[in-house]
Amino acid sequence: MVNPKNAHYFLKPRFDQLYNDMSTEVEKTAKIQKGFIITPKRECPGAECGSIFMEFRAKEESEAILENFKGKNYENEKISVVCVPEEAYVNYYVKKFEAN
Repeated sequence: MVNPKNAHYFLKPRFDQLYNDMSTEVEKTAKIQKGFIITPKRECPGAECGSIFMEFRAKEESEAILENFKGKNYENEKISVVCVPEEAYVNYYVKKFEAN
């Protein structure tokens, strides 16, 4: 959700603020089951620093988030939202994030 080229200036409080801001906006549409923000320590292929992964109960909730975030910006950066297939999210990202 943040341009990785600009993510180097984010310190822990900035990551917390970014996650809190995005969570507040997302929860206007759907309840977050689980969420992770990608810090430099968690960065991996497909999960660049500043990205946020959020898990929802149903595919329809994810689709509503996609629609609601179209064209929105955060701190003058375009917000980019994509859905990650459940298998990839659970089998790769959740295991990696929870290990950190």
